[in-house]
Formats: sequence, structure tokens, C-alpha cells
Amino acid sequence: MNITVKTGGFAQEQTDVIAIGVLENPDFYSAPLQTIDQALGGRIRERMNLGDFTGKLKTTSWLYTNGAITAPRVLLVGLGEYHDLTVEK
Repeated sequence: MNITVKTGGFAQEQTDVIAIGVLENPDFYSAPLQTIDQALGGRIRERMNLGDFTGKLKTTSWLYTNGAITAPRVLLVGLGEYHDLTVEK
């Protein structure tokens, strides 16, 4: 398994999956999350608004992109609350 960490331009990246960290109950969505959400037609925000994914620490959720971006899958990874976020977590 090869893991590469990159910033920016990832919506067009040739990869099997894009993993993106999501805060619990965010006041705003990070630029990378907004970019992917827009490319997927708002499916991430919809999932969060419906409570299907909350961003709670150590939770995950898969989304299939159906060709909306080059990666076939997006993995949402819950980071927990912003004020509890540390490098170790």
C-alpha cells in the first residue's frame, strides 16, 4: 500500500481513494472539504446535515464518487471537536 499526503488539486488526482479529515459540528468547512463537496454535488454536506456522518472522532464514512472526480472513492475521517484536536489524535 502506498500512502501519499498532498495539499491542493486533489480533486483531479489519479488515486484509489481521497481521505479527508472532517471536524465534528464545524462552524465552517475547510477549503479541501468544500472543493470535494462541490465536485460531488453537495453530498458531503447533505450527509452531515442528515446526521449520517457527524465528524465524531475516529468515525469514518465512504462515498462513491460515480465519476464526479477522478478518485472512485472518498473516505471521510472524523477528527472530533476542534478544541480537542491535537497532533496525536
